[in-house]
Amino acid sequence: MKNKSIYLIYDTVNCTPNGDPDNGEQRYNEITKRATVTDLRVKRFGRDKLNDLGVPIYYFYDKKSINVSGKSVSGAAARYNAFCGANDIDPKKADPMKVLLDNFVDVRLFGGTLTSKENNAHVMGALQLNAENDSINEVLHGKNLVNRGITTIFPSKDSNDQGSMGRDSYLRYGLFNVAGRFSATTAKHNNATDEDLELIITAIWDGMKTINSRSKFGHDPIAFIVVEHPTKKVNNGFLGKTFSKTFKPFEIKTDVPMSDLYRRQDYEFDFTPLKKAIENGNAENVTVYCEDDEFVQKHFAGIQNCAIVNPLDALMELV
Repeated sequence: MKNKSIYLIYDTVNCTPNGDPDNGEQRYNEITKRATVTDLRVKRFGRDKLNDLGVPIYYFYDKKSINVSGKSVSGAAARYNAFCGANDIDPKKADPMKVLLDNFVDVRLFGGTLTSKENNAHVMGALQLNAENDSINEVLHGKNLVNRGITTIFPSKDSNDQGSMGRDSYLRYGLFNVAGRFSATTAKHNNATDEDLELIITAIWDGMKTINSRSKFGHDPIAFIVVEHPTKKVNNGFLGKTFSKTFKPFEIKTDVPMSDLYRRQDYEFDFTPLKKAIENGNAENVTVYCEDDEFVQKHFAGIQNCAIVNPLDALMELV
């Protein structure tokens, strides 16, 4: 088991990468003038995909998924009790921590909380993603970030003849790098495995690529990079490092202003920072998940200790 740094590189076209429920618009960092996506949004892609594939997931949209005494209920306690009931587990006698860690890959990796009168558990996840991740390209209101009025022909109420009006916020183009860290020590405590990590990575990839909602259609993963760091096993865990939050495995080369990036043809990737990290001994092994053979040959061919994995092939093998 190794400590790892994780990087998900993807772009979005004419969609809402991460809406803000408080205002109905794309999340935005006014300080950096960048669009923002949260760790929760990225995790949701993986959880929803695994749930669709029949893999037990602890956190999912469950308002219509759990039926208790003829009523649809939601919440951690309801999820836990429903799972126990479906699997002949007595929730009053079972160790809730063991139940969560033994059965839910998203809890082993992302963590989870259970609070009820009968059971309490809190799990720290082995994989943590940055809470907020700014777009690489600058995003300006009215230029790349668009907010407009929309109407619908469907009446807002049964008694109304006219449709309703609302607001629509979308990003014309966004390039994102979501960084994360995988702790070998926490993984040991959670019984999380490298296979668990690959399952989540490939599920996020496919979940992002195939989501078909109006606001999210337009996501396209480019590469998922996993960097293994020199890590030493000790009695109670592992000693080692990960990259700092400010590290990016690539730089962007472009002849246009960062606010004028609207397609991949407007810029080039330069993975020199990743190559230097390997040369300096800060990375032992690198795994690149990518479907684009041309992209792989251009940027990763010849890199020492670098393995290339097709994420869809890996996901099919895992599920």
